Amino acid sequence: MALQKFFNRELSWIEFNARVLHESCRKELPLLERLKFSGIVTSNFDEFFQVRVASIKRLLKNAPHTKDASGFTPSSLLKAISNRCHELTAIQDKTLTQDILPSLAKQGIAYIQAKDFTPSQKAFTEDFFNRHIFPLLTPLRTDGSEFPRIGNLNLHVAFLLSLMSGVHAKQTPLTAQQKDSIIAIVQVPSGINRIVWLPNEGKTKTFTLLDDIITLYGSDLFPGYKTVESMIFKIVRDADVSVDEDAGNNFIQAMKQVLIKRESSFAVRMECNVSSQTLLSF
Repeated sequence: MALQKFFNRELSWIEFNARVLHESCRKELPLLERLKFSGIVTSNFDEFFQVRVASIKRLLKNAPHTKDASGFTPSSLLKAISNRCHELTAIQDKTLTQDILPSLAKQGIAYIQAKDFTPSQKAFTEDFFNRHIFPLLTPLRTDGSEFPRIGNLNLHVAFLLSLMSGVHAKQTPLTAQQKDSIIAIVQVPSGINRIVWLPNEGKTKTFTLLDDIITLYGSDLFPGYKTVESMIFKIVRDADVSVDEDAGNNFIQAMKQVLIKRESSFAVRMECNVSSQTLLSF
């Protein structure tokens, strides 16, 4: 068998990010430093999928049987990328949830999930939602025939809603179609810090996440409906859009058009916090 002379560029880049991930796993490093490395891994993957993976998907469409110097076709390379990225994100999630965050809690900085709120924390977050978050939210509904346009890299919360007992669809604001259940999507506001600090209870500083609060109180946006399932997700879109550098005085306008195109380009990846077949099917 001939020796493999070339290692694929994209797989090589993933191994670079694996080394960054390794830094977040090093127990001898300060906890906040490890947390920062975990965040770098995420931002690196976002850029990788926006540019590298997007270009491979275009190649799959235009020249599906082409092989690169390392012997990969677009489809086989995408499969290899998917397998390795799933391995690394599983390690990242396990390290964060089972190591870094518990260790931070022992040092006096604790992440509190919505299901673990104390009565005072629940009262605080409900007031915070009504005062600071609710006015900024614009729900989008879908019946499955056409998915709402979701911007690039923006966090969203999807809700599977069902009519409350004794309520008819005509009595609610969501009347585009008279269905007993609907799916609605809410964008997490980018103008509010994602980390929300909770009132101190003892010596430990506690915080939760903005998307956790929206998930908990999101049903308030839909009177007459109750939340059956919810899912936090993010869409990564093709950002490998070129601009004519010889555009002269129109260069700034050309760049604006590129940024607009990135918000509506084809989806390359979706990340979500739960595996809801009902929500994912949409």
